[in-house]
Amino acid sequence: MKRIVLIVGCCFLLLIVHVPLTMAQSLPDKIQTPEDEGDHFPTGIEWWWLYTTLTLEDGRQWDLCIQFLYQMNWSTNQWSTTDGVSYLRIQSWDRQTATYYDNLRIEKHPGPFHHEKNKINLSYFNSTYHGLYPHYSAYLQDDRNDIMLTMEFEAISRPHYFAEESVKGTVPWGTGTFQYWIMPLGHVTGILTLHGEEYPVTGIGYTEHMVADTHLIGSLFRGLGLRNLCEVGSLYASLAKWTLVENLQNGIPLLDFLHTSTGSFFGYDWIWAGFDNGWSMVLCRLSAFNIDDGPSLALLILTNGDTYWELADVTTKVTRNSYLGDRDIYLPLDFEITAEKDDMKFTMCFTSTTEITRMYIKQGVIELGNFLVAGEAKGTVSLDGYSVPLEGKGTNTPLRYIPRYIKHLSNNIDLVIPPKGLGVIFSGRNHYLHVEVILKILLKPSVDIQLQLNPSPQSPSVIQNILTRLHDIQHQYRNRK
Repeated sequence: MKRIVLIVGCCFLLLIVHVPLTMAQSLPDKIQTPEDEGDHFPTGIEWWWLYTTLTLEDGRQWDLCIQFLYQMNWSTNQWSTTDGVSYLRIQSWDRQTATYYDNLRIEKHPGPFHHEKNKINLSYFNSTYHGLYPHYSAYLQDDRNDIMLTMEFEAISRPHYFAEESVKGTVPWGTGTFQYWIMPLGHVTGILTLHGEEYPVTGIGYTEHMVADTHLIGSLFRGLGLRNLCEVGSLYASLAKWTLVENLQNGIPLLDFLHTSTGSFFGYDWIWAGFDNGWSMVLCRLSAFNIDDGPSLALLILTNGDTYWELADVTTKVTRNSYLGDRDIYLPLDFEITAEKDDMKFTMCFTSTTEITRMYIKQGVIELGNFLVAGEAKGTVSLDGYSVPLEGKGTNTPLRYIPRYIKHLSNNIDLVIPPKGLGVIFSGRNHYLHVEVILKILLKPSVDIQLQLNPSPQSPSVIQNILTRLHDIQHQYRNRK
């Protein structure tokens, strides 16, 4: 068995070394056609997503988004045309109260879902979305929460294929692939109706269209023959080689922190931000192999509306988490993001400002969790000796594969390096033992060793009392010193 693993590993390394980069230099974006915008039925999964962040005439701010989706099942070496599901999801956030509203409708496909080829012409019950680049119209009807939006979306940024520079937009996933069109910024006008009251609104938005011949969960690995595996393997190799080259161009990154947890067994964070000056960005950060923070397996797409840059040298640091007790996981809310490419440097702080929407799909011992939270973004982009300030709004959409029968475990290592000092901070959470541990060892500017034991969320009262008493004793001892 070890020999087989070694042979497979060596073959993959040889493939990475010898496969040519699909696109060594940035090329002009692919031209989106009506065929791209319409449906690709039947396939594994396809969705259209439209997100808006709006300002009412009285200054209040709301965010609304709508997603049309269908997923077909695999049958006799092809995607079924009759066995599948479709859904419509409308989510809304009131930024003043930080509350959200969520309306999910799931039906057997096609049910009430209409979609067609060569143009966006979607309807699901009374909600609609139609148009061709650059103009789109939509009507969102959330009858459950009595919220409606009639809107026009005029694209500011041109359409762009996700991972166009590395794999020409055909991204491997499992033993299949997906393609992702994005338009990261558009101008929005319309009428928002809240509980019977109408309000003119203006704002910005983001739209995407995803097509995959695989599923997010359940059919990641299908036996499609050696030829298919070689084609998908070549895409993995091209993506890996491009990512490696991009990360090494600016030197080996300094790893001064590394955070791991069972909440990041596998999944991704999808962050979008639209800025006031016409710039926008999309970040897809893999949360894989239990790694939370540090140099990331990520792709950041940045555009000023006309030109796109794809950056893989990305470092992220989570500055605030939210604990979800019903699943015993921590979700990242706030990020510090740094990305570099050649002489370009991008930095951004993303701060969540609303509650988290949640959706769970069970699949055996794994559960797929899909979350979304709205927020604010502020940063800079440096290019050709100029620095451009960025300020705007956006979203964070974490997706996690959650082990259903594993309690939360996490370990963090943070190095304290000059000029801040010299030392290391070890911290961790163990929800089996109901404890959180922090060990801080500083050598400069002065020698200091600290140990903290805190109760974890949902720990029994006996544990909480013991740890609280130990904390008090430690505090009294340090005060005496």
